[in-house]
Amino acid sequence: MEVVTAEDQTRLDVGELRVTTHQLDAHGGSRYPEAVFIVDKNDDERRGEMAGEVEVDTYGSDDGSVKIALRELHPYIRKGILAEAAFAAWQQRLADAADSLNQLTSEDAKIVGPLDVPGRPLITELRADRRRASRSAAVLLGPIGAIEACVDDLIADLRASVRFGAAGFAEAADVHLGEAVQSASDYGGWVDRLRLLIAAEEICAIELLASTERALASDGADDSDSDIVDQLLAKYRSQRQQAEQLAATR
Repeated sequence: MEVVTAEDQTRLDVGELRVTTHQLDAHGGSRYPEAVFIVDKNDDERRGEMAGEVEVDTYGSDDGSVKIALRELHPYIRKGILAEAAFAAWQQRLADAADSLNQLTSEDAKIVGPLDVPGRPLITELRADRRRASRSAAVLLGPIGAIEACVDDLIADLRASVRFGAAGFAEAADVHLGEAVQSASDYGGWVDRLRLLIAAEEICAIELLASTERALASDGADDSDSDIVDQLLAKYRSQRQQAEQLAATR
């Protein structure tokens, strides 16, 4: 599946959207080789069958099955499908970013120390565990206590460290540039903390993806679950906005 929103495009394997696949299969939308979800509320030209929130382009001999299946889903399930796609794409991009950098070691992880969750893992250990869980054959990830709250606090602290460090680096006079580069790249400097931030955000994305999957696990629609999906989407928007603000640091 390919999800496109405001010209931000990510291709996902159908297997990465487990609950979406389950819901479409359950409602007769399983016979499709490919689907494109276009999400853009601000584009009047894309307003169509789903109140301007989603347009689905399909390819193949049975190109109407996905549209029909989605139209028959409860609105909160359609919204949850978007949340699952958003978190899956976010996790994929963070994983790609992390894997393109120097690998985080246990020594690097000691910069923030053991995390305050059961087992007191280092962030490298927790990320490895959650990556394995996300690739498991299980339909849903099981909840693991206080991971989300702990990682939220860690992300907030690391973002602040990176923001202040990058701002100071940008303001360094030319005569002090070498010193600023050395400080940034020293063990525990803001460059290391940026790498740790990406790892923490990836864990957060995996946990929120798991929460979305749990919210959509039932075949039946329950309006009370809509609040859960709304909260998940609000958290996605908040995380994305904060990441964009950090990227804009000069």
